[in-house]
Amino acid sequence: MHKAALISHAGRMARETDHGKQRSFGYIRRLPSKRYQASYIGPDLARHAAPDTFETKLDAEGWMRDERKIITSEEWTPPKSRAAAARLPSRPY
Repeated sequence: MHKAALISHAGRMARETDHGKQRSFGYIRRLPSKRYQASYIGPDLARHAAPDTFETKLDAEGWMRDERKIITSEEWTPPKSRAAAARLPSRPY
């Protein structure tokens, strides 16, 4: 399936109502801790959550915007994989 079709498909699957507005990509929910959790349906058709929660909804939306850009650039890998790779120590050459 073409990447744009996957994004479109994922966007339809992840729509939510937020005070009368529909999000075209992903899902943001407010947790009991008053922080925000962002997630989306990726090109692999699995739900992927941000590695951390966010203090503001705007921060969660920014993370989701960045994820969507990664998907459209065709450089996408699951957020958990990228977070794990970022934690690996770099090897001196």
